[in-house]
Amino acid sequence: MAYEIKHLELVEVPGTKRRSWWKKISIAVVVSVIAALVSVGTVTISVLTLRQQMADKDREVLNQALTLATDKTGGADRRVAGIWALNYYWSKPQYSNLVASTLTALLALNAGNEGSLRPARCAAAEVIGNAINIEPPYKDGTTEVTNVSHVLYGEWNGKYSLGLVTEENKLLWNMGKHKSRFDEQATNTCMTALDATREAVRKNWKYLRSVNLADTHLERIQLYLADLNGTGFNRANLKYANFRCANLQNADFTDSNWQDILDLQYANVKSAKPDDFRNWAISKGARADLDESLWITWLKANASGECKQVLAP
Repeated sequence: MAYEIKHLELVEVPGTKRRSWWKKISIAVVVSVIAALVSVGTVTISVLTLRQQMADKDREVLNQALTLATDKTGGADRRVAGIWALNYYWSKPQYSNLVASTLTALLALNAGNEGSLRPARCAAAEVIGNAINIEPPYKDGTTEVTNVSHVLYGEWNGKYSLGLVTEENKLLWNMGKHKSRFDEQATNTCMTALDATREAVRKNWKYLRSVNLADTHLERIQLYLADLNGTGFNRANLKYANFRCANLQNADFTDSNWQDILDLQYANVKSAKPDDFRNWAISKGARADLDESLWITWLKANASGECKQVLAP
């Protein structure tokens, strides 16, 4: 009897070894899959944690920059340092509106001591100018750039929305808080708050397409080579403005003092309005016979060396 039991223990049941082998393989696979999933989950959590930490650090640095830039008790050097620190955040779309509104407010610094506030105004105009850095042909980032341009300067293309910088320009002009000396020089001086708003507009010359510059004070502004396709200048003060080589296709100058513009040589005024402006611009050396792309090609080949700053007498 003992011999039979021992014999049965040694007898291999058909298929048992194979099932045991597959069972071991299956367990190994399941364990590997679980381990892989755990690893992926760990990596994902680590990446998300790192991103959150980076976002928190970005926000911390942003808050420090905002504090420096807006601290009226700090010196000019500290305010300028804070303003330039904000420049980095144009690359962060989630902060662009906050940066735009802060810098626009800093353009309006116009209290007692002009000497100490002028560097901050100029720095704010420079950093606003860095918000838009794009050239034709417009490809990558055009939508984002367009959004920023509309935040700063509004939209003209049938929507007529208001922009931060242009509204501040109009407010300062209407309030009459500027001084007569800004009329004596070009707009790259930031001598007054109104002057600083014009300088901010000028600094974004690369992309001012379909923005709302109606009712603004743009006297002596240097917008040579500027892309102003479809932009509205209705009722704007354009005395001694320089539009040499500018793209003014589809722009609207209705009810502005366009007869006082200083220079329109080589500008593209195809389909610009009103007809009287377009005809007058052609008599001053502008072109209205080329589509935008052909005008750009012609400009580069024939007149690029003539596209420069021209100051009023």
